[in-house]
Amino acid sequence: MAQKEPLVSVIIPVYNVEKYLDYCLKSVFLQIYRKMEIILVDDGSTDSSGEMCDYYRSLDDRIKVIHKTNGGLSSARNIGIKESSGEYITFLDSDDYIRKDFVKKLMDIMIDSESDIVVSSYMKVYDNLDISITDETLHINQYEGADFSYEMLSQKLPMYAHGKLYKRELFEEIQFPDGRWFEDVPTLWKISKLVKRAAAIDNKLYFYRQREGSIVNLKFTQQRMDQLYFAEEIFADVQNNTKFMTAAGTRCFFSAADTYFMINAGYKSEKEYLKEAIKKYRKYVISNTEANFEVKALAYLSYVSLKLVKNTGRVYKDLKYRKAKR
Repeated sequence: MAQKEPLVSVIIPVYNVEKYLDYCLKSVFLQIYRKMEIILVDDGSTDSSGEMCDYYRSLDDRIKVIHKTNGGLSSARNIGIKESSGEYITFLDSDDYIRKDFVKKLMDIMIDSESDIVVSSYMKVYDNLDISITDETLHINQYEGADFSYEMLSQKLPMYAHGKLYKRELFEEIQFPDGRWFEDVPTLWKISKLVKRAAAIDNKLYFYRQREGSIVNLKFTQQRMDQLYFAEEIFADVQNNTKFMTAAGTRCFFSAADTYFMINAGYKSEKEYLKEAIKKYRKYVISNTEANFEVKALAYLSYVSLKLVKNTGRVYKDLKYRKAKR
């Protein structure tokens, strides 16, 4: 007797994405794995996204639409989780898209490996790519308990909510933090500590769309400080483990430097906080044999000049953006 397929809840927060929502949902409709509920959470869109959600609901009875006042990504995801009924959950951002075998491959690995979470690699994209390729060999890595937490913390595995398949029970006591940016980091960290067994694949089944506009021109806002604040919360949580402290300290340095690149003169107290954080955490990068060359170079450069760190970082990020877009 064939095993009954479990229900997968695909949670898609939607906010002002009328340009991208069609392709996002097309990628879901084409999934080989059919037993899904598709939860569209319209987070107070002011364009036609909300109407588009209602239209698609009329085409596919697997779709459930929730309209709410704008509360941000965390709020939309939390409501989506609450209203979902699947044994498994995956998140898809409404300007991104997935390959047609995304759910099927992750579900097969989930069951075969008896994992609590399965992680797919992702590709940064600027256009709509072919989502039909399904035939390459899977490269599967498996992790137990704390090893998975370390892989996430050391950024060997992506600390994003999207591109993963979760057992539902992982969210019984955990929510995304309302009103905060970089909300994936604390949420995935908490989840990683609950995971007993995990699997990850190198195959890029998730397409992470990069919006137009050079990152060097992004403006600093107070909310960007959340990147460092959340990294420091994790650092405080691993004080009794030298290996984890080194990885967490490296994340703190990167978060501080990454935010420092874009800060301007109008935020004096935040600028000083970032400068002190760079000085505090750079020693962890220097001692980290797994830190990548770019981060380690910035750490050494910070001993020479923080202004040089800022200018070098901005130029590097802009060049990286331009190269990726070609």
